[in-house]
Amino acid sequence: MQEQATFWRDSDLRNLEVMHANYLTHEFAPHRHATFVTSVIDRGVGTLWYRGANHVAPAGSLVVLNPDEIHTGSVYGAEGWTYRALYPGVDLLASITDSMTERTSQVYFSSSPVLTDPTLATLLRRLHSVLEENCSLLERESELLNTYSYLFTHYAEHSLALRSIGKESHAVQIAREYLEANFASNVNAMHFLIDKSYPLLSHLLQGYP
Repeated sequence: MQEQATFWRDSDLRNLEVMHANYLTHEFAPHRHATFVTSVIDRGVGTLWYRGANHVAPAGSLVVLNPDEIHTGSVYGAEGWTYRALYPGVDLLASITDSMTERTSQVYFSSSPVLTDPTLATLLRRLHSVLEENCSLLERESELLNTYSYLFTHYAEHSLALRSIGKESHAVQIAREYLEANFASNVNAMHFLIDKSYPLLSHLLQGYP
């Protein structure tokens, strides 16, 4: 197996950066990203230095980093390191958290960069897959909202909760009717986030393929 990394941007999702990488001996020098980093380890073990400490990320774990945090990354062991990574911009995640949670200011991940959460790993892999396969815009946005609403409500630096659906039931019904009427077209679900009357759209979208 050779070292290789595939990198692309999804222009429909504010140039969301996506990567699928397989490394055998590669080492990243200290660097930082202007975006968030969210990755899931598919095979092997990686290690990284982050916030003054070394961390090990085995297969099945996730690595989540905040923007502008200096870190390294390298293969740990002879098996190599295969992972899927997404680099959502600050503005993209701010639009999601602002519309779907009670917070209106920028939200950051907790200080622990390596997580073990099978549910989140499944969500991130599924999101990566629909991006890689360039599925419909509605499906890509649905998985994006599901993944990051779960991540921030479970692993935000400060506790977050999704907005209550009680007062928005009528708006959600309108959104559902719109989606059902326009599902055959390349519907843009993110425009609902501009209007706070649709804060739980990701829950609604879970009923769609």
